Amino acid sequence: MRTLFICAALIAGCLQSLRSQQQELKFNADGKFKIVQFTDLHYIYGDARSDLEQIGEVIDAEKPDLIIVTGDVIYGKPAEESMRAVVEQIAAKKTPFVILFGNHDDENGLSRAELFDIVKSYPCNLTTSAEGISGFGNGILPLKGANGRNAAVLYCLDSHAYSTIKNVEGYDYIKFDQIQWYRENSAAFTKQNNGAPLPSLAFFHIPLPEYAQAASDEKAVLIGTRKEKSCPPQLNSGLFAAMKEMGDIMGTFVGHDHDNDYAVLYKDILLAYGRYTGGNTVYNNLKPNGARVIELTEGERSIKTWIHLKGNQIIHTVNYPALSDTAEYTLQPGDLIFQEACSGQTEEAIKGVTESIGGYNFTHVGMVYKDERDSIQVIEAIPPRVKLTPLTDYLYPSGREAEACHPKSVVARLKPAYRHCIPQAVKEALLLLGQKYDYGYTLNNDKYYCSELIYDVLLKANGGTAVFPLNRMTFKADEAGEVLPEWTDYFRRLGIPVPEGEEGINPGAMSRSEVIEVVPVNLYR
Repeated sequence: MRTLFICAALIAGCLQSLRSQQQELKFNADGKFKIVQFTDLHYIYGDARSDLEQIGEVIDAEKPDLIIVTGDVIYGKPAEESMRAVVEQIAAKKTPFVILFGNHDDENGLSRAELFDIVKSYPCNLTTSAEGISGFGNGILPLKGANGRNAAVLYCLDSHAYSTIKNVEGYDYIKFDQIQWYRENSAAFTKQNNGAPLPSLAFFHIPLPEYAQAASDEKAVLIGTRKEKSCPPQLNSGLFAAMKEMGDIMGTFVGHDHDNDYAVLYKDILLAYGRYTGGNTVYNNLKPNGARVIELTEGERSIKTWIHLKGNQIIHTVNYPALSDTAEYTLQPGDLIFQEACSGQTEEAIKGVTESIGGYNFTHVGMVYKDERDSIQVIEAIPPRVKLTPLTDYLYPSGREAEACHPKSVVARLKPAYRHCIPQAVKEALLLLGQKYDYGYTLNNDKYYCSELIYDVLLKANGGTAVFPLNRMTFKADEAGEVLPEWTDYFRRLGIPVPEGEEGINPGAMSRSEVIEVVPVNLYR
């Protein structure tokens, strides 16, 4: 009885809210409209590895005007109970929402049509499905401005699941009738707006082939985490080209690739991934889980978007369209470039005992230096000594054209309160060029390992007060465990004891410090 009362109150409250809006989405009094994108929850009813906590945490913190889930909502049977558990968690927040499907949703005993009917049964749901168009969930959400007229448009599309074409493997593509449907509606909105395309976004699950093209384009501005190749359909049905022709789409937002949360500016359209939202019910995924937040401004062709991690940490803020035109997005002297190296014995040993920001496992860090010709180099402590490395060599230590793996690089910048230290820190770092590398990871011995170099030069530049805190080093996988065999062998070869518990600092801990912020720098400018 109590459950029925709660459900009735929920329905009444949300329907009253939607009736007062006449089921319209509007920019608020400040001219803003905020969307939270959840993606790839991979929820399994009754499975303790599933995680829905992030949903409520993000909604409570961000207070969005709309929630969009971009597919792979469920990942196991019972399908109905799994889907209802997710939708009830979202509907309980009384915020309008849309649920789109991915390639895994209809693998668990219920069809897309049946799952769509479940979603439609809940209050606050704005999920629609255009009749006569391929798939389920194709819908249009106009956003009203202060004058009551359409000010922006959101397009939701079903990207389907797997290819059904003979000799074409992999994922399906957005169909020609869906693209034509988008073109016709886009043209209608443009006509209503006196011939000017309305600022628009598109949401679906599987990335377009252009995501893969953009990620390999060194001139494209890529901001965020990229730990796997994009997995689009093999066939390109032309949606991106249609968006360029219509001139309205500012950005597309997808899921599907769990180890990516980046946004990349490609031919003036922002191609963005959401952040993996689910638990550990599935293969590889970024940790901690999170969501993407998207903010539009009425009357502007602009997007502000960021990743909201579990624990209310904000990373990878992007401003469109200015992201390629301001100093914020170019390397500055004193910037720190953190790297997650490719697999190697020492690198894997470091990853096993450190924790980094944003799901990375950083193994190295260097400081940016610009010489008198404005050429960018990196000051780094790397065997056998402290050295200056041209940026290209730092990013591609095996050579730009090599087939070998290249490190993943992330740029961080000291927060304003500490930026006065940068000029002197760079000078101090240059004075240490040629100093021997510290293989033993100990302090105060005129030798330096990578993060110790950064710590030391900023300490000197700040008048002897540490900018980064030291930590007690550990070479164990966990507090109760033994020193990892790799580290036992490493220090045995050096002929010194393992410095377990001694003061030090590693790139992962440095990346998590509150004195720096990740900045979306285009490393290939």
